[in-house]
Amino acid sequence: MPAPSFIGYTFQVRRDDFSEQVSCGQDPKFWFRLVEVSKDEDAITDFFLGGFDPILGGDLLTICYKKIGREPAAHLVFRDILASRPADPVATDTEQRRLEEYAKAMLAWHGRILGTSCIVRRRDKLDLMIDTKAVT
Repeated sequence: MPAPSFIGYTFQVRRDDFSEQVSCGQDPKFWFRLVEVSKDEDAITDFFLGGFDPILGGDLLTICYKKIGREPAAHLVFRDILASRPADPVATDTEQRRLEEYAKAMLAWHGRILGTSCIVRRRDKLDLMIDTKAVT
């Protein structure tokens, strides 16, 4: 079960033709949006923690996947990981490590581990690509 600090929080799910979104009634700045690219690839196009402590990012990612009733795909893509341009290599590395830690925590709840991870340039944006593996 995710951290007990989430007791009393309500997470709402919305779906449209292209994505599934999770928001939090108590924190309007919290936002998660997932687009299923294929059966084997999930694109997380938005993941903003709002006022939540960053240490809870993995728990929040876990809650989002549970709320939408999905197992994480074998390949995860965090799209457009930095809000500002041009990307500072130190900021890029910091954001990559932060999102990897969130993904590791979420994957552990689903019996998976982080395999490989890399930053890929998509047009003028940076995406974090993560391959996952089942725990053996």
